[in-house]
Amino acid sequence: MEATQTQLLKLQMFGNTKKNRTILLKKRLKNKTMKTIDLNYYSKIPFYGIFATGIEKNDDSGIPLYNIDNDKDICWVAIKEFNGGWIIRCDLATHTAQWVAEHGIKITRDKYIRKCVQCTDDVFLLYNKYS
Repeated sequence: MEATQTQLLKLQMFGNTKKNRTILLKKRLKNKTMKTIDLNYYSKIPFYGIFATGIEKNDDSGIPLYNIDNDKDICWVAIKEFNGGWIIRCDLATHTAQWVAEHGIKITRDKYIRKCVQCTDDVFLLYNKYS
């Protein structure tokens, strides 16, 4: 029996080991294409809601984090903030999505923001680079 995306997300967030969480997140994201987020869709996302997640490599083809080994996978999460803006935080893929949302490193470069979340220019302008 194959797990639903909701079950995989719950397991990813509350899995019993870091390795299991990473494996489940990779399975959940495999072959998943994200639609472009427009202002209409964005306005329906609840405040402090995680609306996108993903895994990238820690190198120039992914998201380079210089304080983490290059062979590690990076988990990123996009979060809508209370002020109506949004941010992307990232850290090691062994952490839960909730942990990354609360403690991860904020992405501030346009190139990496656009790589993670495909969105219209209206939504992109709501990104909080400096807060």
